[in-house]
Amino acid sequence: MVVEKNSMVGKKGEEEEYVIVKRKTEVCYYVMKLAEYGELYSFIEHTDRFNEDMTRYILDQLVDGMRYLHSHGIVHRDIKPENLLINKKGRIIIADFSFATRMNEVESDELFQKRYDPFIERRTDVGSEIFNAPEIWDNEINLHELEEQMIKAQGEDKIFDYSEIDGKLRKLSVFPKYNGEKADVFSIGASLFMIQMKSPPFRKAVQTDPYFKRLCSVKKQNYWKIFKSLPHSDEFKDLMEKTLMKYPSQRYSLDQIRGSKFFDVSDDAAQSHHSQVYSPESFIEEIKKRFDIVESVKQNDLSNKTNHE
Repeated sequence: MVVEKNSMVGKKGEEEEYVIVKRKTEVCYYVMKLAEYGELYSFIEHTDRFNEDMTRYILDQLVDGMRYLHSHGIVHRDIKPENLLINKKGRIIIADFSFATRMNEVESDELFQKRYDPFIERRTDVGSEIFNAPEIWDNEINLHELEEQMIKAQGEDKIFDYSEIDGKLRKLSVFPKYNGEKADVFSIGASLFMIQMKSPPFRKAVQTDPYFKRLCSVKKQNYWKIFKSLPHSDEFKDLMEKTLMKYPSQRYSLDQIRGSKFFDVSDDAAQSHHSQVYSPESFIEEIKKRFDIVESVKQNDLSNKTNHE
């Protein structure tokens, strides 16, 4: 097997590195971009908590990446820190599309841009339990959403055609679907929580999970008491509550995440929130320091394993 490291000019005119793996058999080439600093999860696991400026920097890139995917009719269905990689330029790379799927194209708008139906076939064997949206586990959520939408669409002054509603609900029961874009948003929220708090927000997004049940309650302060020893801003709490909503229709969209107060880092806001706009240079510098720690831990683990053997 021959491994080559090359570079090419990307879409923005910047040089990008990639790897080519060649085999002198019937197996074809395998090309992959380099992510020199590896998985984001390694930094969460082996180094200190990220501050909110670093978290915001990561989220900014993640939202851009997910916007691109959704605009091209793709839902990822497995967003988590293990699938977010970091390259030497401090860019976040969304990886592992093994659970990804395409949305059906429905129409083009007046600017001839393609539009997609976000509702996809419901499967419970995708993603990762900690980061999956509740509607993946509980189809009753999807049924409730559909019923609410149909009643609202008929108007308050009209007599409801419950036979039509019942028919569509029955179809959804037999052929369950859910909003893949909003499920990705939920996974982004759960990942962001892990990145910032160095802890998952719950074990599983079901009502039997005591943490998720508290998060879904009216008195959310009972949920945040669990994490009172971990510093976090009100803006972060608000963003988490809005992205981790039980019902997809109440959950933030990607645009709403970008427009949230968590991203309000104007000069006045930065002064009042003790925040700043994180630069790529600052992020790379911090990642380099943390990467040395991650590599040191891995080397020690390898040495200990070798000694035990």
